[in-house]
Amino acid sequence: MPLIKSPKFLYFAIAYTAFIIYGSLVPLAYRDIPFDTALLAFQNIRYLDLGAGSRADWISNIVLYIPLGYSLSALLIAKTKSVFYTVFSATLILIFCLTLAVTIEFYQQFFPPRTVSQNDLIAEAMGSVIGLALWFGYGTRLQKLYTHILKGGREALLASAILYALAYLAISFFPYDFVTSLQELQDKLALGMDALFISSSCGSFIFCSTKLITEVFIVLPLGILLAVLLKWHPHRRTAVMLVGFIMGSIIEGVQLFLVSGIAQGLSILTRIVGLGLGELIYTKISHTKNPFITVNVRKYLSIAFIPYLLLLPLLNGWRYSTQAMTFSIAEKIDKLNWLPFYYHYYTTEATALKSLLSVFAMYLPIGLGIWLWHYHKENSAHKLTAGLFALLLCLIMESGKLFFIGKHPDPTNLLISFAAAFISYALAELVYHWFHHPDAKQPIQAKAALPTHLNSKHSPALDRQTSSPLAKSCAIVIIAGLLWKALDYPGSSIGLIGMLLLYASILRKYSFAWLIVIPAALPILDFSPWTGRLF
Repeated sequence: MPLIKSPKFLYFAIAYTAFIIYGSLVPLAYRDIPFDTALLAFQNIRYLDLGAGSRADWISNIVLYIPLGYSLSALLIAKTKSVFYTVFSATLILIFCLTLAVTIEFYQQFFPPRTVSQNDLIAEAMGSVIGLALWFGYGTRLQKLYTHILKGGREALLASAILYALAYLAISFFPYDFVTSLQELQDKLALGMDALFISSSCGSFIFCSTKLITEVFIVLPLGILLAVLLKWHPHRRTAVMLVGFIMGSIIEGVQLFLVSGIAQGLSILTRIVGLGLGELIYTKISHTKNPFITVNVRKYLSIAFIPYLLLLPLLNGWRYSTQAMTFSIAEKIDKLNWLPFYYHYYTTEATALKSLLSVFAMYLPIGLGIWLWHYHKENSAHKLTAGLFALLLCLIMESGKLFFIGKHPDPTNLLISFAAAFISYALAELVYHWFHHPDAKQPIQAKAALPTHLNSKHSPALDRQTSSPLAKSCAIVIIAGLLWKALDYPGSSIGLIGMLLLYASILRKYSFAWLIVIPAALPILDFSPWTGRLF
């Protein structure tokens, strides 16, 4: 039998099968029942009429078996012209997946509160078939993308952009619980969670701001990758930000039709800002021979570490108030369950994924920060150091939850934090080698493609243009009107003028700063309860 030479698919299939078995039997509360009774009950399992609330759980079972079917297909079905071998291998894969699904569903009867139904078996069979179909349809292409990522160069950047965008969209729409009727759509919209600008579900100022900033940074790598691919474009930044607008509009539009989805217009802007910042970062890097040497990275990392340490406890539920604290610590420790992903079982699939990604995002900066601190020293031990440092920090954060009412530590977060720092360090190292690959070292070729009058170093199209007398006059009028309204503003006029001057100085140096400042400032500028005026 021709097998794929790399054993990675074999290792993944074994590990993923173990994960399916474990995840399907959590919380591992074994109940001893006679085997004959269990067999009789299993022969009479019912098909349940699932409502909109249970649809996400059913779809999750489909998604759960897709990677298994795909990895087994990649392992057993190689490039062969033998139709018999292909059909035989595909049949063997489906038999294995269905046998695993039936076996797990049967033994779930011994592990309450797990439920057994025909719906789960149908979903798991569908997931296996989809995984197999994905291999036949896109297996070769995805393998080439993976190979390009390992090699580096322009092909790696293109492959990464495609895979990153696919992964981002797949996570954005999870758990794919689309409404199936007009009534379900009306019921979903009646909840009032969707908003044209910002949803009420965004939470407090700290949580909402962190969420929006996270949305910006999540798409930032995609902005860098798109900037590399569109480096020939004369209006590259505009093109990249337009992609962000289209992508954000599609994602937020689809959220309206997901039972668990929440759509808000501000998230469209975060995608635009994220992709624009990614393009800006690439532009700065590509014009500098070694950007990490020209900037005192360690100084800025030391400064950034202070607000990071102040923000992390707040995101983990710490409260600087004695009223929120409790002293029943011993009781909480006794009730603590150390099983990985134990607490994820007792919530919805969308909430569980949101929790996992939130913890991952919290500790991802640790890996990036340690890589930036040691980027010029290639040492595999630094990856482990990053993971252990994140784990230690997470241990402190989770232990602190023992002292607060309504909070409980989750040991699973220790594993997630270690993986976040370790993976982020490894990815940063990989991307750094991409940009030092011969294909990726080439400077931006956009100037070569431009006409001579646009390729000049002092071209008016590329440099700041001198303001005309009319523009200066308009600016003076606007500044005078702004000063008048600031002096007339109720409250501290001096403080307001100081903030405006600070904002103006930022704009003078970073003209695109308004893309960040305006969305960040809007939620906190409603002083109407104190001043009687609107924004």
